[in-house]
Amino acid sequence: MTHGVIDISHPLFGFDGRVLAALTIPFLERIDGSHPVPIDAAERLAADAASRISTGLGWYESTESE
Repeated sequence: MTHGVIDISHPLFGFDGRVLAALTIPFLERIDGSHPVPIDAAERLAADAASRISTGLGWYESTESE
């Protein structure tokens, strides 16, 4: 049984720095707390995946201040 679904989302950026889409994964919070992956780990994995997809689309994080 679950408490419900928590959606974890991160933006996907194109080469021009604009948001093209969002990567969203559902996280099922179990009542007994027996999650195979903790929510903080799922959050980090989703953020990493979004970053890698964005990089594949030509985006890079600028280190210069605008």
